[in-house]
Amino acid sequence: MKKEVLSRAGRYREVHPEGSSAKDTSPLKVKEVLVDGRRYIVCLNEKQARKDAANRQAIIDSPQEKLKTNPKALVKDQL
Repeated sequence: MKKEVLSRAGRYREVHPEGSSAKDTSPLKVKEVLVDGRRYIVCLNEKQARKDAANRQAIIDSPQEKLKTNPKALVKDQL
């Protein structure tokens, strides 16, 4: 159901714009989606989505970089 709700087309409505300062509250966009007679409100915080994507990429890049520079550092001794 989650994929179906998130994949539905529709326009997001900005309810709180992205601020220019780090102290500003988070930006927020929402859209209403109807699936099988049920109403869903989908929220999008693009600033948080960018941060999450960067964090995921860092998790992927770290072991790949270690493989290039010192692959033995990724292997633990099993005694």
